[in-house]
Parts: sequence; C-alpha cells; structure tokens
Amino acid sequence: MINSFVTTTKKVTTSIPTNEIIQKREDYNEEIRSMLQKNLNSFLDVVKKEIPKFYLYKGIDGRVKEIESMNRKLVFKNKHSWKEVSDYCGIQIIVHPFKTIKDVTQLLNHMTKKYNFKIVKEENISPKDSTSFGYRATHIDSIFNDLKIEIQIRTIFEDIWGQLSHQQYEIARLNGYDKAHNLPRDISQISSLLEISEVLSGLLASNHSQPIPTFKVESSNQMKLLFAKKFNYGGYMTDWEFEVLFEVSKLAGISSPHELEKKWNEFSKKLNNTPESTPNVIFKFAQYLFIGDTFNPNIITDSKVSYELLHKFKHVLSNIPLI
Repeated sequence: MINSFVTTTKKVTTSIPTNEIIQKREDYNEEIRSMLQKNLNSFLDVVKKEIPKFYLYKGIDGRVKEIESMNRKLVFKNKHSWKEVSDYCGIQIIVHPFKTIKDVTQLLNHMTKKYNFKIVKEENISPKDSTSFGYRATHIDSIFNDLKIEIQIRTIFEDIWGQLSHQQYEIARLNGYDKAHNLPRDISQISSLLEISEVLSGLLASNHSQPIPTFKVESSNQMKLLFAKKFNYGGYMTDWEFEVLFEVSKLAGISSPHELEKKWNEFSKKLNNTPESTPNVIFKFAQYLFIGDTFNPNIITDSKVSYELLHKFKHVLSNIPLI
C-alpha cells in the first residue's frame, strides 16, 4: 500500500507543469522595485510641480507594488510578467474641498502637452447600483516615459469612505470572504452623509469662488487669490500677514497684479529656501516692499523693524484675533 501511494503521488506531482510556468514567468524582485521607485520619483517631481498645493487636501503619495501584492495579482489575473500589469506604480491625489476632480484631470491633460506623458484610460469608479453607497474615485491609467502608473484621484470625502470601507472589508474578510462585500448598514449611512457633505462643499466653493484680479488688487482677500491662483503659492495664508501686505502695497503704490508678481519674483530669488518653507514669508515680503532691495529675508528678524512696521498698521490688526 505504501509503495502504491508513493507511485501515485509521483505521477500526480510530475503531471503539474511547474517548470513550464516558472520559465514563462518574469521575476519581479527588489532590484526591479528599486528601479521603478526611482522612475516614479521623477514623475512625482513633475506632478508636484504642475499641480499647485492649493488644489490638494494633502501631499501627493506614490508607491511601487510590493512583491507579495504583485505575485497575488499575477496569479489572480493569470499573467506571467509584471509588465502586463497597469498599476505596478501608483500615485494618490486627494483633492481640496474647494476644488474638483475635474480641475485636477484638466491639469493632468495639460501635462500631456509638456512631457512624455500619456493618459491611456480614465475610469470613474462607483457602485454598480446608482442608488447604493460605496467606493468612489477616478482611476487613470497613464504612461510616463515607459513607466505605467495608475493615478487615483479622490475627494477628501471619498478618501474618508475608502479608509472606513477598507477597514470594514478586512473585518468582514476575517469572518469569511463571502461576507466581505456586504458592509453593515451603519457604514453605508456614513457614506451617504459623506456624499451629502461633498455636494454641499461643491456648492460652497462655486458660490464663493472669485476671479483673480486683473487690473488692481483692492482687498487683502484679493491679495490671497492672487498669491494662490496666479503666483501658485501653497504656503500658509494668515489673515494678519495679508492685511499688512495689502496696506504696505498701497503705501508703496504697487496695486497691479503685474507689478506685485514682478516684486514677488524678485523677492523669491533672494530666499535661501522655497517661499512655502520660509516662516512668515508674506510678512517678510511686506517688509521687502516697505524697506526695499536692502532687506535680507534670510537673516534673523530685526525685532525693532518688525515692531515698527506692525505698529504702523495696527489699525488693520486690531480686527484680527490673536491666535
């Protein structure tokens, strides 16, 4: 009986074309992942340059598929090479509540004219039943040089839902795979509230959005719009700094967007770091307009000069609460 079992086992084992499968499969290893990560970083540099920070709720993340994840996909999709997979590299873009996914996709389409970048496929992911709640996002298959990248774009509300539903999916999966897609009703209710919030946020953005001033900056709020939309400034927007800057620009007789942009570019070249990483950069720019070219924004703040400038415009600071 034992010999009979061994013989049978050998026959079954040798009947599986294991060697044939291994020969066909193209290995996906850490060396390949490292190469892909380097190429993905180049793409991330381009995307971060082309998509202003005020379009985003948080920074753009990128990832290269882990070996285990890739192998699972190859087995599941019955593919033999990682090159056949469209999402071995991926980036995630979470859109600011006052922007839309369409705003971001327009910027990505514009990139196709400037770089060796191609959008292959764009798909809006949503529940099959329009009356139900579930994961929503825009997935874009793209190619940068020879690199395949899946770009996932979500609103902040879609991202929250994605995090919640993924956790619930994992819990359900542990209780049995068949139950994984039957999310409890309370999670679906959260999804409905998030979708309502997204609609209201969109209405708020459309009702309160203003055009960029073209001839004259007439308020500190218009100054903010100019910096955010025209100058692509993605740093902090504190009220008191822009109030002071607006008053200084009036005093200096610099009110046109063109003049302000010219001065901002001159000032930015003086900085050792980017404007976004320079503390109180808007107030430093105000000091630059007030003092002139001799002002050095990289040295420790002169307390006396800072106090005198703030004191001069204390009438506009009195209406802004201290934080």
